[in-house]
Amino acid sequence: VMIGAPFHNVPTDGGERPAQGEVFLFRAIAPDLKGTIRDIQRSIESPSQEVVTFTVSIKNKGAIQSTVPFKVKVHVSADEVFNGGKADPKVLKWNVQPPLRPGERREIVGEIERDSATPGNFLIIRVDTKDVIAERKEENNVKAIQIPN
Repeated sequence: VMIGAPFHNVPTDGGERPAQGEVFLFRAIAPDLKGTIRDIQRSIESPSQEVVTFTVSIKNKGAIQSTVPFKVKVHVSADEVFNGGKADPKVLKWNVQPPLRPGERREIVGEIERDSATPGNFLIIRVDTKDVIAERKEENNVKAIQIPN
């Protein structure tokens, strides 16, 4: 973030004018949080119960530290697209803190128990679900992976 000062000009409809306190976000130097799911395993506990374990890996691929705690949520889905609500129910969530430095990775192990007949063959991870961190690339905050048979 940069606060406007008289050392630069701001574009206007008719040209430009000296900055007067405007706030700018330079996304090129912003944090960039990216989440992945790996080491996913499904085990059958009984004919009607199964346990799915996995590791969520969150990395700050940006140039500066994330500034505040953020939420990570995991959903079960019938496909690779996050639709929200009852279509993709949330099964786990975490509050990630302290903030991540550039290049830092944080790993969280997750486990869900579910009825074997419960629909949903995919896990979907959502990072910074409330968009509390202005990131360089907001579009890489959702990732899906198929639950093995």
